[in-house]
Amino acid sequence: DWLLSTFSKLFDWLFSWRTIRRLLITSAVVVTLIVLFYTVELVRGKWAWDKYVAETEARGEPLDIAALIPPPVPDDENFAMIPLFRDSFKFKPPFDSLDQPDWGPYFEASKKVRLLPRFDGNWIKGERIDLSGWQKYYRSEDKPEADEKVPTSENPQSPAEDVLLALTVRKDVLDQLKGGSHRRYARFPIDYNANFAAVLPHLKPMKDATLTLKQRALAHLALGNVNLAHQDVMLGFYLRDVIESEPLLISLVLRIAEHSIMIHPVWEGIADGKWNENQLKEFQELFEGDNWLADFKQTMRGERAFSIIA
Repeated sequence: DWLLSTFSKLFDWLFSWRTIRRLLITSAVVVTLIVLFYTVELVRGKWAWDKYVAETEARGEPLDIAALIPPPVPDDENFAMIPLFRDSFKFKPPFDSLDQPDWGPYFEASKKVRLLPRFDGNWIKGERIDLSGWQKYYRSEDKPEADEKVPTSENPQSPAEDVLLALTVRKDVLDQLKGGSHRRYARFPIDYNANFAAVLPHLKPMKDATLTLKQRALAHLALGNVNLAHQDVMLGFYLRDVIESEPLLISLVLRIAEHSIMIHPVWEGIADGKWNENQLKEFQELFEGDNWLADFKQTMRGERAFSIIA
């Protein structure tokens, strides 16, 4: 009886109007305080953000991606408008991130030779390219990495000669790149409005081209064709620099990769005393003009602008 009586009194107290009213008032106060807290924080956050924007823009730092997008350029000055790219990419909106580029006839040749790292050497480690290894690979009947057989002579030539012959499969691609290398700008059809989902189909073929140029330049050096090797090296560095205006971290990463790729023939040519004074001077002026820290800052501005939108 005592237990039932105690429980009954507790029940009556808990569910009395007086207790319920106190609970409602307390809940209302707590909810009001929570809402007030978040409102104040939102106002403080908005004020802090506006202050940051004002101070940042006062320093000349753009926060809008529109201020970082490379300006349009005339077609005849735009490297991206050479037939190699113009016939492969969609240059007019709307851009669809799910669309795959139509590589067209020119890039079909570039798919036929896939460069393998095991023979490429490593200038950082002081390892030279293995042209004999490449010769054996290109002349081999069993090349699962290649889409089809590359050109070979009936009888083996020197390693460098056989490598150059094999790389003629990309001659049309490289000739077009060389023909367009007088153009100062490259404005590829990047949909910056897509933010981090923007498609960059031009990056991989440009890196693939530098890999081919590196190998061809080294083969030319081995045969004493120093001027031809120099032309290939400078074309590789042109491909590195022509997308410098893209405010994207991945573009900078690609440029650094292309830089490392093209350093290799420069290094082997220096080690063998192949380059003449003018060519060495041209390399020196090229490297002195590099400012990777400034390039990194510009790409970080682009990444920041994308992050703000996201």
